[in-house]
Amino acid sequence: MNAMMQAGFRIKSIVVKNIENNKGKRMQEDLWRFRALVGGFYIFKHEYIFLFQK
Repeated sequence: MNAMMQAGFRIKSIVVKNIENNKGKRMQEDLWRFRALVGGFYIFKHEYIFLFQK
């Protein structure tokens, strides 16, 4: 976000997308939790989408 703003863009909107219990993870919560523990990464429950305007 900071790099885009330094390049002359201004932030128009920030969207927070809930990805908990979406189609890709439905009925597989235990599998994703196991993969996260084995792989050493976090399970994200949301993601940010930044919309910029020049």
